[in-house]
Amino acid sequence: MTDKHKSNLENGVLTLDLLIEAAHTIEASIRKCAYNRKKYQYAVGDSSASWNESLKENMKYRTYVNRILINSYNLDEQQIKQKLSQVKKRTIPDGVVHEIIGLIRSGNFQVG
Repeated sequence: MTDKHKSNLENGVLTLDLLIEAAHTIEASIRKCAYNRKKYQYAVGDSSASWNESLKENMKYRTYVNRILINSYNLDEQQIKQKLSQVKKRTIPDGVVHEIIGLIRSGNFQVG
């Protein structure tokens, strides 16, 4: 995460790059949760259920971010997928993704 991303996030500005990188992190989390839910499907305990809850939560996060990308940046699903494929590695930690989702939920953000 760059210093520019940090300053934008502190000021409540959600840029296209920041949202795309957050979406990339969310997609990686969704894949991890889906894999572990399947892996622990027949395990004793609540492992599968907790991975299922994490999966549902991350899918909600993806919906929030995609909604901003579609409505504010006029991107369609295909353009979002194309931009996600151009991200080479995960650059935004999960904690920052939670901050971004908090801004989106509160409505206290600007598109920049």
